[in-house]
Amino acid sequence: MSKKSRRRRGGSSIAFSSLEPPRLPGVGIPGVQYPLINPKTEERVSGREGLESSITVGAGPTVDRQSTYAATNLSPLAIQSILQSADQAVVLRYADLDQQVRQRDSHLFGIDRQRRGSVANKPFLLLPKDDSPLAKGLRDFTQSFVHEIDGLPSAFYEILTANSLGYGALENIFAPGRVRSPWNGSRVVVEGLWPRQLRWVHGKHFQFTYQGDRPLLDLGNDGAIRLPKYKFIYHQVMGEGIAAGRGYMRPVIWPHFFKHCGWRDFAIFLHLYGIPQLWGEIDRGLFNNPVMRSVLELALIAYGSGSSAPILPTGMKINAAPGPLSSGAADAHAKMIGLCNAEESKAVLGEQLTIEVGESGSYKLGEVHADSKHEVVVGDAISLCSNLRTDLIRATIELNLQAIAKAFAVPPDEILAAIPLCAFQLDRETSPLQWMTMAEIAARIGVPLSIRQIREKNNFNRPADEADRLVGPPVTIPADGAVVGANVAGAGVSNPKPQQPPDSGALPR
Repeated sequence: MSKKSRRRRGGSSIAFSSLEPPRLPGVGIPGVQYPLINPKTEERVSGREGLESSITVGAGPTVDRQSTYAATNLSPLAIQSILQSADQAVVLRYADLDQQVRQRDSHLFGIDRQRRGSVANKPFLLLPKDDSPLAKGLRDFTQSFVHEIDGLPSAFYEILTANSLGYGALENIFAPGRVRSPWNGSRVVVEGLWPRQLRWVHGKHFQFTYQGDRPLLDLGNDGAIRLPKYKFIYHQVMGEGIAAGRGYMRPVIWPHFFKHCGWRDFAIFLHLYGIPQLWGEIDRGLFNNPVMRSVLELALIAYGSGSSAPILPTGMKINAAPGPLSSGAADAHAKMIGLCNAEESKAVLGEQLTIEVGESGSYKLGEVHADSKHEVVVGDAISLCSNLRTDLIRATIELNLQAIAKAFAVPPDEILAAIPLCAFQLDRETSPLQWMTMAEIAARIGVPLSIRQIREKNNFNRPADEADRLVGPPVTIPADGAVVGANVAGAGVSNPKPQQPPDSGALPR
């Protein structure tokens, strides 16, 4: 593509990964001039060399292994300062805060992993755009290069850090090669550039335009650039407002802080009052002897530290009793920590009425409210698939459009009109028995089912041979009472009614 055509399509010297409409001049508040964009760096990373290389491995303002450790010595003033900086499009400390909080909060780590795994651990499906042969062929072709991407489920899991931060990105690393797929009884072979790795990009490597909140990649000394076309999968979670305000970290950071303080106070309380209190007794006659008093003092120290088993002379003994405060003081810390955990679960998993015990007569523990968690996961999958279709599938097809159109012997516009859809196979939480019951009902009313899905869902192995095959219960076939297995009967059995020979003279039954 020439520089002239790039300017015409992208509105600048390169084409960008998503449409960025120009601002109408002379309308609204005057624009802020930061952050500054480096057009020379944009030109350098926009070619084939940039597609085949990693441009984020040296991204700024700090490398991946360095952090501001924004969550250390956390305080309300520090939290407010970090959130205000993110509002001003400076997200370095906010991204570090998000990562550090998720790593040190065991409860938050667990529910975050549960929510992300509910999408990333599920099969990634490619679906034809319609029922046309071209759409089905292009779906098969897309599967051929998508399934060759290294560590695809891990990349899906990584980009879903956007759930907490509000935004996330993967860098497309392309490699030259050939893609083969079936088509019209034969196969097509297309030579081009194909995605081989999706590299996670830490949220601190981004900046945002003050107007429009468009993502920019911070390349340190090389300045900031807009995301080059085909090079990034940018995912912004559903919500309102700026990208750095859409994730669950903003509502979660406060209960995390209170819980963090609660754990600190709980540990101090246990250290001071959770250990039994010791005191020594000594006969009055021995008390006047400084040597014997010293023996008792050393015995108390040894007994309290557990370093030895002191042997005391007659007239001395060591007593132990619970701490001077009642257990109710310790319960207050535990209740505070439990309350914060419940609030975090509500914010992350989307559940409200299934987390807390319902009041008398309510249905807070019913299936209706259990579905709220499933709806959150479905929303994650839908929004992620929308961006994957644009920035991975469509981007790769556009990058190799002419070669693909030639291989399928159709105009390029028809290829673009048949780009496949994608989805994650999300199943509601059901027991294996419930799932098989639903499958049985679906088969009974004539809904086509996938045998492979049934096997995978229930960990059923394919029979090794005919002797290993499980035969279903017998089914009676009307006509002559033949009995066959249920799976055989389902496939259809020819069981004609016997006829008398024509010359027998007998009437047919």
